[in-house]
Amino acid sequence: MGIWSGITAIAHIIIIFDGWIEWDLLRLFYIFTPFGKEWVLHPGFALANIIGIIGLIYYFLLMMTSNNKSMKWLGRKSWDFVQKRTNTLYLLVIIHTFYFLFLHNTKNSNWLQIPFIVLVLAILLLQLTGFIYIVYKGKKEKK
Repeated sequence: MGIWSGITAIAHIIIIFDGWIEWDLLRLFYIFTPFGKEWVLHPGFALANIIGIIGLIYYFLLMMTSNNKSMKWLGRKSWDFVQKRTNTLYLLVIIHTFYFLFLHNTKNSNWLQIPFIVLVLAILLLQLTGFIYIVYKGKKEKK
């Protein structure tokens, strides 16, 4: 699942780079204003894209190390360290997506807002359920 989400992240980047910023990396930090017909630095927009870039770098790291050769080369503990930090990537993706769905261009409603909230809450509920199950199972084994 992680590799597939990495592939969709790469597809997202290709679509953005080819269709919107036209391979001009500075456009990741500037917004075009049609009234002034100029590119203006937008701090929130730039920060959200920097978070996305950091997330993409971490995706690449995870994808490159998601194999047996990497496990042997890095060693079990180092490999586990990298692979078990997906929470960091998840938070970066959530922050990046939240900005673009709720804070950027708030004049237009976005139909993806509700599915985003449902998905984030479902994941939180699954994590909480898993935590409760592990705690319950641990207490049961102690008896």
